[in-house]
Amino acid sequence: MTTIHLQTQTTITSATAATGIDISSSTYGFSSSAPPNALIQVRVYGLDTGDVAVIQLDDSVNSFSAFVTHRAWTVEGPVGATAATGDTGGSEGASSGFPANPVDFSVSWRDVPAIRWGTSSAVLRVNVSSLTGSSPHLTYEAWFKY
Repeated sequence: MTTIHLQTQTTITSATAATGIDISSSTYGFSSSAPPNALIQVRVYGLDTGDVAVIQLDDSVNSFSAFVTHRAWTVEGPVGATAATGDTGGSEGASSGFPANPVDFSVSWRDVPAIRWGTSSAVLRVNVSSLTGSSPHLTYEAWFKY
């Protein structure tokens, strides 16, 4: 099984879209007639109490001047802990410390059949389209396995 990162673990403080990963036939040999048996996963390591994030999967064939959203998840803090003892204070999503108790989201390629695997110029990205709270930050990563 091969793992391709859509976004390596990162912490953001505002809505941000990751750079798209090429899913055309030229890079990994994906085919639109036989898409990869992929599992797309998003792991949220930290989000503070009162913070809310909307994380979506988008694809595009024109460098995201236009895109299609195939799946979206809303996650509300608190998520994670910054110490192995399970910190429940106001710093669950802090970028430092031990990120325990993450929240995982996943979707099988069968549940998002319109993703344009193998299409010329196609790219897939994870997009944090909304991040709200008094001083929000989100620590997350995303990948797919095929």
